[in-house]
Amino acid sequence: MEVELDGFSFLILAVLVGGVIAYAMTRGSGWRGLAGKYPASAPYTGQLRRCGTFQMMALDANQSFPVRFAGGIVSVGVTSDALYIVAPSLVRFLFPTIQLPWVAVASARPFEAPGWVQPVGEPVALLQVQVQYDPGFSGEFIELETTAPKTCIRLPAYAIADARSHLPLS
Repeated sequence: MEVELDGFSFLILAVLVGGVIAYAMTRGSGWRGLAGKYPASAPYTGQLRRCGTFQMMALDANQSFPVRFAGGIVSVGVTSDALYIVAPSLVRFLFPTIQLPWVAVASARPFEAPGWVQPVGEPVALLQVQVQYDPGFSGEFIELETTAPKTCIRLPAYAIADARSHLPLS
């Protein structure tokens, strides 16, 4: 039995599959839970920093699905009150901006991480991300754990360097 898809049917199938994957990413990564509890009350007006690598994972055993966003797709901004986690505008309806108050960060731990994706340059567009996997690449990262919903966030230390005084570093 051979099935052929015309262009329109293929497009519909691709959108459906992409939607299921994106939905799983928002649930398992913890993004949906954090965005629901800590939605951005106002747009971030400072300078956003692109994270060469950004990882988020729900710590609830029923929903855990670690998601790594590479190549500067996720940007962060810091204020004296909160960490802003921002996705590209094209996918913001799935990944709304999170305004995570510092008081919701239960712990913060710096670590060295070898083998993460190394950014080659700034992304030109959402789908034109320049990255390379280099097992020898290492850098300083910060692991944040939130209180509720319990979520683990790993991001480059340079992205939140201005906020170190707000972090409960261990």
